[in-house]
Amino acid sequence: MPIRHRFPPLEAASPSTTSGSTFKIKAYNRKRSVPCRSRSSVSVIGPRPRTDSGETSDRNMPFIELQTNLPAGAFSDDFVRKLSSSAAEALGKPEDRMNVVVKPGLLMLMSGSSSPCVMLSVSAIAVTDTADKNKEHSAKMFEFLTRQLGLTEDRIVVVFHELQPHQVGKKGTVMSFL
Repeated sequence: MPIRHRFPPLEAASPSTTSGSTFKIKAYNRKRSVPCRSRSSVSVIGPRPRTDSGETSDRNMPFIELQTNLPAGAFSDDFVRKLSSSAAEALGKPEDRMNVVVKPGLLMLMSGSSSPCVMLSVSAIAVTDTADKNKEHSAKMFEFLTRQLGLTEDRIVVVFHELQPHQVGKKGTVMSFL
């Protein structure tokens, strides 16, 4: 069944024929041209329309996993929420789309030492794909982690994973089709 989206009228078209037009989108086929059935609807086959940032709204699903040898008691009750908020801001994603896991009390060794440390994995679609973006994200995340956990920067490692839409499953399918 096609996914229906409402789009503003095309600028070149007259407002009387396009106001409130309904576009049908089928995300499973990459063909782009389909004959129009009427002046008030246009059929487009292909991926969902993209936002100004270049991604579809359902693709705003970063995954944040913090692994540490710090005990669970070292974290405040609202640490996970603060981490989620900080990561959402750093990545430019909506907070309600964040997926965050904190794994405390692990046996860990970093740079040959078992002193308190953190490994933060950041996996996302379209925002962890360049060195420049990751440099900005890294600075913001290091600032948050050093402030919240009292660790020095040499005891924190952030690993970025670029995800493709076909690598993330949701609602019984993958993000490519949502």
